[in-house]
Amino acid sequence: ERWRTLLDVAKAATVYGTGLDGMALTSALHACQQLGLADEALHYLEAMKGLGERDGGGGTASSPGPAAARSTNGRKREGARQALRGPDGVAYRLAISACARSPDGRWRDGIRLLDEMDELASSLESAGRERAASDVRPDVVAYTAAIAGCSVAGEYARAIRLISRMRG
Repeated sequence: ERWRTLLDVAKAATVYGTGLDGMALTSALHACQQLGLADEALHYLEAMKGLGERDGGGGTASSPGPAAARSTNGRKREGARQALRGPDGVAYRLAISACARSPDGRWRDGIRLLDEMDELASSLESAGRERAASDVRPDVVAYTAAIAGCSVAGEYARAIRLISRMRG
């Protein structure tokens, strides 16, 4: 029930023109993951990709910026993380898991997101953004979610290929 309420609040915020920031979108993705709502998860992941475009970041930032000094109530905080400007590894993993848990067989979307993570990590590496690349590179959690989706769908050969790919 609380996950559904969270999604209702996120939807209402969008309807009333209040944009969702990275933290709110991550929370919505978590609710989608818990409820197995693939379509909604994919929607919120796409919305997260637009965060960089809204703040002038070009939509390519995939993780919080580097640690920096920020001010809170007039006090300087060293090492504070910058706001999310695009989907990070957590967002991708939540969306993959939502696809895997979806009752309507959305495991292929989970694999597509796994491939997207690989492509994004390579692109960020090429741009000299190793830290951001390491955040979105598929890890054991992302692979496990995609593998679980394959096994629920009876796609055992695909699951075994993903296990091999994960091992490198």
